[in-house]
Amino acid sequence: MAERLDLLQTLALAASSMRVNLRSMGWTKLCIICACLLALPACSPNVVGTLEKDGGPWMLERYDNGRLIHSETVDTGSRRRADIINWAKANANGWRPSLSDYAPGVVVFSASFKLNLRSGFVVFGRGHLQYERSLASDEGRKLDELLTDRAEHESKN
Repeated sequence: MAERLDLLQTLALAASSMRVNLRSMGWTKLCIICACLLALPACSPNVVGTLEKDGGPWMLERYDNGRLIHSETVDTGSRRRADIINWAKANANGWRPSLSDYAPGVVVFSASFKLNLRSGFVVFGRGHLQYERSLASDEGRKLDELLTDRAEHESKN
């Protein structure tokens, strides 16, 4: 229910930014729109399905103050790719729609998605849709280690 309220708040923000006059819509139309929104499923993205179905190449990039400092390919069938999918399975809930645009942090992306790890949260984008999920400090640290430490250690060996 909280995710549906987040969606309603996001849509209200979008409507206000587009200067939509809800009064001119009429109560019937407004009630139908609200009923449809409340009937939506939990409104969380299918992160796991998107990652599992994506058979193309993935890229991993690390940025520092907007400057690219590391880039590598995440190969199909690699341990890192499996770890990212397993992380998504363990964190399938808690995503909320986001209209914000974020500077890159540690980014994993392909032609069909973008996963951007920032301090305290992660952003998942697919097409024109974008969702964010807050991370507890230990969750953020684990995901950061998953995405960065292995790359740095493997490149040194």
